[in-house]
Amino acid sequence: MNRVRRHVILMMGVWCACLVLPLTSAAEGGRPDGQAIQFRVGSSFTLSSFGGVMSYDTVTLAYQRFLGRDVAWRLNVGIDLRYDNVEQSEEHAGDGNNHNIDESLDYSEWNHEISISSEWLKYRGDRVSVFFGGGPRVFYSAYRDDGFGFNTYSGDWRFVRRIGKEYGVGLVGCVGVQWAATEWLALHAEYRVLCSYSRDVYDEQTLETNEDNEEYDYDARGNVVDRFLLDSLGVRFGLSAYF
Repeated sequence: MNRVRRHVILMMGVWCACLVLPLTSAAEGGRPDGQAIQFRVGSSFTLSSFGGVMSYDTVTLAYQRFLGRDVAWRLNVGIDLRYDNVEQSEEHAGDGNNHNIDESLDYSEWNHEISISSEWLKYRGDRVSVFFGGGPRVFYSAYRDDGFGFNTYSGDWRFVRRIGKEYGVGLVGCVGVQWAATEWLALHAEYRVLCSYSRDVYDEQTLETNEDNEEYDYDARGNVVDRFLLDSLGVRFGLSAYF
């Protein structure tokens, strides 16, 4: 309920802000057409990429072009080039004869991902219009995830490294409403859903070290995980700049 309330307040704030901007009003009953770059309106009225579903340092281009009076085509291209260098430390209590154990580990994680979605949208209305549609989405990623932990009962350290590739296909659907604030600027609220299939192929290496500094190395190669996903991407508030 709080999330819905924040979305409603945010949307009302964006609309009120545009009403007081010194912009030329759109023609009565008119709707912008042509082509546009789309942005997402986030918390505190920040602008970011609209069509991406990824996090971290994702750069997404959202481009929309009207092919007719009521039909538009939208393209989303997302690129994620995340790289994290992590220094993690742990302090654990030893047994009754030992002092506390303080260990640290410096490791890195990275993820390279690209996604492309192509959506066909149908519009109904003029200055205030309703739109709906969808289309295919594909993505590919390569990644490495590192992590470690300490077992206070056995005194063993475990370091796990996973290196893999994931790819998938799916369909994105949406329904929303758009308000033409000016002849070149429009605001829209959109609800999106995603149905997708993906395959994750990875190798996993586990290194365990016990309290006697004896090491045990385990390799599991060629692991395959298939995933089917039907999920809501929530409501997104966006801004379209037409040119």
